[in-house]
Amino acid sequence: MNKFLHLLIIPFFVIVVFTANKIFAQPAITSNNSYGKNVSITGNIEQLKYFFNALEKSNSQKVRIAHYGDSIIWGDVITDNLRNYFQNKYGGHGIGYMSICTDDISARKTIDHEFSSDWDWASVFTKNREHFPIGIAGTVGKASSSSSVEYKTKTISPAADSFTEVSVFYSNANSNSSINFSVDNKKAQKINLSSGSNLNVSKLKINEKSKKIKLQLNNCEGAFFYGVTLDSGNGVYFDNLPFRGNSGVSIRDIDNKLLYG
Repeated sequence: MNKFLHLLIIPFFVIVVFTANKIFAQPAITSNNSYGKNVSITGNIEQLKYFFNALEKSNSQKVRIAHYGDSIIWGDVITDNLRNYFQNKYGGHGIGYMSICTDDISARKTIDHEFSSDWDWASVFTKNREHFPIGIAGTVGKASSSSSVEYKTKTISPAADSFTEVSVFYSNANSNSSINFSVDNKKAQKINLSSGSNLNVSKLKINEKSKKIKLQLNNCEGAFFYGVTLDSGNGVYFDNLPFRGNSGVSIRDIDNKLLYG
């Protein structure tokens, strides 16, 4: 079963559509027509059917759209506007995918994100001297014995001001690894993690509209954590994945097995 199922929109002039079993790539479509409300799309538009077919299923499943770009989308810029538009039209609620560790926490206007200083993290836009496996957002955090991470939503974005479902993506946990998670400062709950080197996902039981979650890791030293999703039911989720200062070639550095599990 695929852990990440995405449509990808990449401002590096490539559209890539992830389906359950295949990847399709197509140069981005351009038009010589003048800008306006209705601009005809010309060229080979065959690949766009995967995009529109996926949107038609948004009432019965989650459709994830991975928005890659360089510094122009850093801090959830542009992505947040797209998220609001698509969720208003196709449903869904929540900011979607968030890295465990990244460098845009001070720039994010849509969420407060903090992680403890004991993470050893790497990305495609920083150094990766130890060749850690890179996740779908171009980031990875290697946990220490007491690593933690916290997310708190803001009201600035109607689409991202709360969540009811949380999933955690990771690999290399051991049979004793677990997470204590606290929602909206309530009593912590515990979930045991799955072991193995492939991508694993653990879903946390929230069951109500929430604004804050803190994850405290236990016996996870050496495990790799990639991110979480903060969602609310079926619909469309625009995941902000900035590769600042990058032309897009670093997408090749994402570990394939972390895309497909």
